[in-house]
Amino acid sequence: MSLPLLPDDPLLPRFRAVLDRNFPSLSTVEDLDRAIPRPIGFYDRHLSSHLILKRVRIIPSLHESLANSIIDPLKVFSDKGHTLKYEEYDFISRTLPREPVGQATSVALAYDDIFASEMVHIATKMLFTPETPEWIPVMNFIPGDYEALPGVLFFTEARHVVNSDGKTVRIQPSYLAPKLPLAARDLANDLGRVFEWISHWSFFSHTKWGRSVVSLMPSMTNFNWECAHTTGVPVAKPLVPNRPPDAHQGFAKKEIEQYLEGRRKIVENSDPPVAWSKKHDVKIPRRKVKRPYTPIPKDYIQKAWSSAVREDVTYMVFNSGSHERVGIRHRESQTLYLSGLIGTGHTNPSYGKIHLGLALCIIQDAIDRRELREEYDTKFNASLKRHVTMELDVDEDTPPLKRRKTADGGAKLSLVNSLQTYHVSVAETEISTRSALLISLHFDNFNSPSPSCFTRIGSSCVRGLFNEHFTAPPRRTLYSTSQYMTARLRPPIGRGAIGIAHRATLAVTSTLSKSLEHDCLVKLAFTEEGRAALKKEFDIYQHLSKKDVVSGILRVHGLFEDTETDTLALIMDYGGYSLRRRELEEDMDFSRDYVSITEEEWTIYLEAFRQIHASGICHNDVRIDNIVINHANEVAIIDFDRATFTNESFDHDEEISHLKDILEYSEYDSVDGEGVE
Repeated sequence: MSLPLLPDDPLLPRFRAVLDRNFPSLSTVEDLDRAIPRPIGFYDRHLSSHLILKRVRIIPSLHESLANSIIDPLKVFSDKGHTLKYEEYDFISRTLPREPVGQATSVALAYDDIFASEMVHIATKMLFTPETPEWIPVMNFIPGDYEALPGVLFFTEARHVVNSDGKTVRIQPSYLAPKLPLAARDLANDLGRVFEWISHWSFFSHTKWGRSVVSLMPSMTNFNWECAHTTGVPVAKPLVPNRPPDAHQGFAKKEIEQYLEGRRKIVENSDPPVAWSKKHDVKIPRRKVKRPYTPIPKDYIQKAWSSAVREDVTYMVFNSGSHERVGIRHRESQTLYLSGLIGTGHTNPSYGKIHLGLALCIIQDAIDRRELREEYDTKFNASLKRHVTMELDVDEDTPPLKRRKTADGGAKLSLVNSLQTYHVSVAETEISTRSALLISLHFDNFNSPSPSCFTRIGSSCVRGLFNEHFTAPPRRTLYSTSQYMTARLRPPIGRGAIGIAHRATLAVTSTLSKSLEHDCLVKLAFTEEGRAALKKEFDIYQHLSKKDVVSGILRVHGLFEDTETDTLALIMDYGGYSLRRRELEEDMDFSRDYVSITEEEWTIYLEAFRQIHASGICHNDVRIDNIVINHANEVAIIDFDRATFTNESFDHDEEISHLKDILEYSEYDSVDGEGVE
């Protein structure tokens, strides 16, 4: 392949060397002895049916077309007199990874070391800054979030991103930032505002299993998308009935049209409506015998497609070091078009040409879809907010709280669930008797084809309903309306150390066939560590119930376990805003770890912790994030996953001392308003 670049370009020889480069030969690595977790998670099973993957097609020549796609952009670049020359930039000459390639993270880092940086630099130079002599990295390749993903030894996810938060382009080194042309800056900010990811990569360990997952990916006329297997419950209509748009031009559109030319057109079949009444029984599958998981291609295709839907990317790559496939996500037909198997170390055309073409196509596709995506968001009031990655304690459904009122204002703080006003509702009583919980999602891209069935493994901790001698009821395959309740989850309000928290509405049919609802919070734990922490937190709530400590403690309605994925769900009341969030509502620049209060308020907070300590519990995580206030100005202490059982006065005194550090008050504050903020 001849390159249409100016022959006197001083960097042309190095550029050719980069394009002709293949992945280094990798030594065989033994299969990992650590258990491999199944990649399909709780959320992956609840995508709306109009967004799931329905079929997989193989385009054997796709990678060859990618390599050839570099010709036209290079010709445009050269015809306009542009060159690669810049005295402060040279192509990185690294041809070997910095560390041995074995587990998935090292495969991702090896690709980043040898190819990703150079391909991104070249592609952004050609598409963003051809007239600027400096090489300015507007895009970046992120080889993984190692601390956040389970199973990174075998599998990890990576992506290309725009170095912009939608308002500011973040350039390293920083001295290059002022040299970025205004048009390129505006384009980068536009892309950063619309897309957080512009590609999705699945990296696998360089083992027999990793290579098999990539090499054995088949063509599938009907992709069997895995969802929850609960039956007897209707499916709600999707919130956003249309799919995000595919680009109206570009490589992906052209390649798919060429593949489909002469082939029979795919006819979409609409799913028939599900007949259902509220008195219907629901059926769940029998529990399967747990066996060590063996990786199969289908599971990783579903996981990658689910992530691609979440981020709305077009290009998906599967790489195990020595083997690779490039995929195109076609939204309209819900089809994944995969390349033939690419041998990264010995391929013709060369791996470098394929991946420069891929980088150019990824960036150009994002540019082509930017306005289409913004029009889609406006039309359907949709959004690409990453709810499951937001920080804990951000609840968009809750209006800002007003500041506390003192002598001149009226309402003062009190503890939630005070004994003087404690009342148990009919709904709470009915909830405590239900042995099954059907959880469904209905927001953004989620519209559960069927709910996940959770069975009760822990009693209600509500005063008067707590069963100290609770034993989990035997699991059934059929549940009547008198045995189950439903929960429809709203968008998550954040991620914590344990898992993800959602506001939700519990619905239950009473013994008198009356429909009852109760607003609550559902805390989900997915990993082994998260589940252990959530169980520990529930144990603390049970202990507090035994000791009849309810004031300042949120009501907990039980602990439940997913019958198919082992996900745990803790059902409890929603407590409101944290003290930190309340301060942020008034001052967005608030960054302290303490707040100022009145002495009268201090007595309320102190009372809550004195009761907890009197029951033999030390919270061990006293922060302004873990003290919440609701609209009635009622205070609650939350997040007991780090709590311990102790009657040592030293531990309790130390915790009270720390409480004083985060809640500053003046002894001169008084009810007549002196000294009060």
